[in-house]
Parts: sequence; structure tokens; C-alpha cells
Amino acid sequence: MENLSLSEQILYCTVKITCLKNNKSTISTGTGFIYGACQNGDAHYPVLVTNKHVINDSEQCSLLFHLRDENNHVLNSNMEYIIEADSRSVWIPHPSPNIDLAILNLSPIFLDISKSGKEIFYTCLDSNMIPTEQDINSFSAIEDILMIGYPNGILDIKNNLPIVRKGITATSYYNDFNGSKQFLADISCYPGSSGSPIIVLQEGISKDKYGNLSIGQSKLKLLGINSSVFLNTITGDLIVEETSSVKPSLRIPNNLAVIIKSDQLLYFDQIIRNQL
Repeated sequence: MENLSLSEQILYCTVKITCLKNNKSTISTGTGFIYGACQNGDAHYPVLVTNKHVINDSEQCSLLFHLRDENNHVLNSNMEYIIEADSRSVWIPHPSPNIDLAILNLSPIFLDISKSGKEIFYTCLDSNMIPTEQDINSFSAIEDILMIGYPNGILDIKNNLPIVRKGITATSYYNDFNGSKQFLADISCYPGSSGSPIIVLQEGISKDKYGNLSIGQSKLKLLGINSSVFLNTITGDLIVEETSSVKPSLRIPNNLAVIIKSDQLLYFDQIIRNQL
């Protein structure tokens, strides 16, 4: 693989998801990211993570991947892969009805693409990036965060690269907001951002909540997955809405996003092991 910096690596972990009807008309767009489940050293089981609500109404799904050459160098081209079968049947929902997460097994998709003579280039986030108790205890009450995804379905079409947004944790990560496994983020969040990974990235220098610096050490932590956003209606009501629709709305995001904590991904490991 190319010698990519951490900030370059995160640009290749996401996949634009376009949800379709059987006639190929677009229902909505969302974001997925590649996650290395069942991590064992360098080995992992690649899955695509997004929200349940992104794919619940879809009859087919279009996934946009990067391509690579025989030396595993990323190419300036992409490939659209369409799940022709009822896409809802191939996604694995989180076992809790209250956790808006679902995963897709990518192994057969990668194999199918490989049979066509093409190879996928990707980087993945994994369980080693999920904050440990020690990590959480070192977090500041207010952390700088990044969100990688496709707001309003926007991407760099020529290079097939996602959009990166910057914000802060709006509620402290070490607390569960309203008693649920989530926190709030103050970040620009629009339809298409559902399923976007929320990360802490510190390149070349990392620090803890006391201001202690570690020179030459980088930090990449997967804090969570964007699920929904608070909106103000034109009547002034405050509501929470999912962020996958591409339809115009007379509701104004107030840039408070609801983020599902990343430790909820660990529940999928046992599901995958049982299937294997």
C-alpha cells in the first residue's frame, strides 16, 4: 500500500451509498465507512457500516469504490457496484432496535469485483481505534473532531474523495447523552451525512486533557457514527431528524448532530463470528 499519512488514509475509508428503487431512481444518499471487524493483528473482516435508516427503504444500493493497480496503488478512477437483490436482505442490523447501525459483508462484493479484473483500494477503521477506558479518561470535555462523508451527496467526483467537516464535541464524550450510548457534536451536518465516521485526529503531536504533549506521536480515534441532526422548522419547533434524505426541506439544521458511540460496533463481532 502507498505510504499514506493518517489524514490521507481517512479519505479512503468511506463509501458513498445511493439508495435506489428497482427502476434505478434515487431515493436517498448516505455515507458508509469500511470497518475491520473481528480484528486479529493485521487480519480483519471488512464490513461497510452505515445507519439502518439509510438503507431501510431501499430496493437496491449503489456503492462507489476506489480502484487500485496490481501494486496496491490507488488509481484516479472509481467503480460503482450495485446490489441488485433487495438490498435490505443483505444488511445486518444492530441487535438493539434503538441503535441506528447496520453493516454489510464486503468480502463477497470484493470477490465479485475481483472476478471482473478490477481490485478495490480502501483503508479501514477498526476496533483498535475505538476509545478504551484509558483513552476516554484522557479526553478533554471539549474535543476537536472531524466528520468524513457526503453531505447532500456532494463529493469530489473526479478523485472520488469525500468531504471533511470539522467541529467539536458538544457534550463530553465520557458521558452518555440523555442516558443513551451517544453524544452530541457541534458540526455542520446535512442530508447525506448519515453513517459518517466521527474521529479525533492529531497528526505528529497528541495531547491529553491536561495539556500534556507527546511530540512525534499521532492519535486517530473513532468516536462514533453520525445518525441524526437537530432541526429548527419554519414554525420554530425543534425536532431531531435522520440525515440521509436528498429531498429539499424547509427545516434549518442547527448543527447539533447526534452521534452513536463507536463501542456499539463491537456487538457486530459476535454476530459475524456466529455466521462464520
